[in-house]
Amino acid sequence: AAAYVPALVVERALFVREKADGLYYTVTYLLAKMFDELVLAALASCGMTAFVFYGIQLQGEWVAFWIGYLVTLSNGITLAYFVAAVSPNLDVANALLPTYVITLL
Repeated sequence: AAAYVPALVVERALFVREKADGLYYTVTYLLAKMFDELVLAALASCGMTAFVFYGIQLQGEWVAFWIGYLVTLSNGITLAYFVAAVSPNLDVANALLPTYVITLL
């Protein structure tokens, strides 16, 4: 999830300026960013999960394995975006995200 943190933190100044200019709402920006990341994650995870699923000869349906992986990945992306949104800068976000994830283990 840490790879997704810079996407929001680095673009924060641009987002604030464009929002002040009335180009879009916060929800619109967030949904567009999430859609972009989730489509890319869905496409990239197809090949990876197929390689793992068939490579180690798992039993069951590949689609169920892929959806489980995609849901888990989506949760990680959402968590990274949330931490990036509440953090004042990239250093705090990069420290806060792993600290929170460790507490979930």
